Amino acid sequence: MEKTMLQQVMTAPGEIRFDRVPVPQAGPGQVLVRIKRIGICGSDIHVYHGKHPYTSYPVTQGHEVSGRIAALGEGVEGLTVGQRVTIEPQVFCGKCYPCTHGKYNLCESLKVMGFQTTGTASEYFAVDQSKITPLPEGMSYDEGAMIEPLAVTVHAARRAGDVRGLRVCVLGCGPIGILLIQSLKALGAEKVLATDVSDYRLGLAKQCGADEVVNTRDVDFGKALLDAFGPDKADVIYDCAGNDITIIGTDPGVTAALNGGTHMPFEDVALYRAMPGATVIDVTDPTLLISVLSQCVDRPGVKYIRVGRKQYAKVYEEGSELPIGRAVTLREGTDIAIFAAGIMVHEAMQAAKALEAQGVSAAVIDMFTIKPLDEEAVETWAKKCGAVLAAENHNRYGGLWSAVSEVLAQKCLVPAGYVAVEDEFGEVGPQGYLQERFGLTAARIVEQARAVVARK
Repeated sequence: MEKTMLQQVMTAPGEIRFDRVPVPQAGPGQVLVRIKRIGICGSDIHVYHGKHPYTSYPVTQGHEVSGRIAALGEGVEGLTVGQRVTIEPQVFCGKCYPCTHGKYNLCESLKVMGFQTTGTASEYFAVDQSKITPLPEGMSYDEGAMIEPLAVTVHAARRAGDVRGLRVCVLGCGPIGILLIQSLKALGAEKVLATDVSDYRLGLAKQCGADEVVNTRDVDFGKALLDAFGPDKADVIYDCAGNDITIIGTDPGVTAALNGGTHMPFEDVALYRAMPGATVIDVTDPTLLISVLSQCVDRPGVKYIRVGRKQYAKVYEEGSELPIGRAVTLREGTDIAIFAAGIMVHEAMQAAKALEAQGVSAAVIDMFTIKPLDEEAVETWAKKCGAVLAAENHNRYGGLWSAVSEVLAQKCLVPAGYVAVEDEFGEVGPQGYLQERFGLTAARIVEQARAVVARK
């Protein structure tokens, strides 16, 4: 056996080198595996681009793997040199509450090879026998490297219970979606409908066992369900489209109006701001909505867009390009900068006119992208005006006011205030009444702006 081997190391996003290092020894209870195949997972791509929130560098990747046993450590039984195997990539403690109750995937100190601990991307890899699963006779190395993602889809199929005779829809025909289609058919599903927006992927899904495939760019999803399954539609639907999705939150905050308090989210922005890599937008008018939707098509991660279904005041000219993450200055001013989003932009513009009549020069900045916030704009206007006000149709905790305050605390401490919903739930009523009830009005902005300016 060789004394040295090649090992892949990603030193930084987009930077990979191959080092020559000593071949590891199989310690007591360990197995030395000669690595033959490694699959590239979507998570590996995220690491490559620096977008994986739980991976630091340098890191050796590789967690979908197959190989041949090269040596056995002391005490290893039931395995033989030359045997084809795959490796379970989760590293767990075995002692915490989840581990001792069969939930090792929730281990309090869970690590995954290739992310938080060394992966298998080397010519040899030493690992505990407990992580080894022998491959069936005749299974190729290529197939063996697919065991890990296949285990994901078999588990997902079994989460629905006995799928025999069921009609199932699978949304998304990436590798996991296609493996799920195969798993469902193997477990006895009567009919599987696959949907995607890529004809190429739908073709693969059909080759791999989907009974019907539909491109939902061309066919309405509801119609596709009716055509495939009849009026009862699907028994089970699986979402395998990944996390690069756009979520539309309709009628946010007080715009829910007569739908009532249970339909009135004052905390939605806070929830999505806390999601790693998310984009959070509060739409100002239809032109802005059209612009951000086109940008969201190829934007990675979760995109959450707040948009009303009622009449919006026109702010932007049709065809305007409004880049996500960049604030828009709608009105210049020198005494206070008002950062507003959504329906509060119109209220802020009305307030700025009233303030001008009272001798206060107010700038109005549309902060429609609440995450990632345009921190440069916040800092620039805070320094220019020496006073800041945030106006939002949201709870004062976790939304625009919180985002602006975080920037001010780090970069420019100036007098600041907010116009937002205090820490309470919504109620039923017309939008005009609700704006008055929760203080989301131009008059309230004027009042708060004057109070902030007085503290300069």
